[in-house]
Amino acid sequence: MFACFFKSPVITSQISPLYPGYTAAGCLFVEGPVALAGVQKQFLVSSGKRAPVLSGLGGRREDGDLDWIHTALRETVEELFDVKDVPVALLNRLRLHLPIRHAVENSGYVLAQYSFDDLSVLLGVCASLQSPLYKVQPRTVHDLITKRCVGTGEIGSLALVPRLQGVTVDTHFEADLVATKKN
Repeated sequence: MFACFFKSPVITSQISPLYPGYTAAGCLFVEGPVALAGVQKQFLVSSGKRAPVLSGLGGRREDGDLDWIHTALRETVEELFDVKDVPVALLNRLRLHLPIRHAVENSGYVLAQYSFDDLSVLLGVCASLQSPLYKVQPRTVHDLITKRCVGTGEIGSLALVPRLQGVTVDTHFEADLVATKKN
């Protein structure tokens, strides 16, 4: 008996000709005045230590990525669910169900903007994934944020943040957050 195993074919008619020289891509989910962000430990050159920072969802282009959309969706799924090797069939379904509303490029980084309704669609498409960060795969944005078990993944906690430039966390509020974490 002979068996042949191969990856799902890519929907080549949907490959984007835009931004051919991109180096990284990601997704930004926004609703009115707020956006979804994640806590990421970044290496601070000045101190030689890793410190938590709020960041978006996205990352570097990999050799197997077809275009910036592939990179943006793959990186977003990897970071939201702490999974490696995102199935091409899942990325194809996301391409079909998530029309890009707006995209911008800055110094080789391409950002696709989506709504929270789109994030709910992404959660539905990704329902079959097994994530080490969730006891039950999240179906709602609320569950995505509040039921997350922060593990060793690249992105820790998720949060809704204001879409304002230059926001600084009040040191007293930061102390309150640290003090209540002990309980």
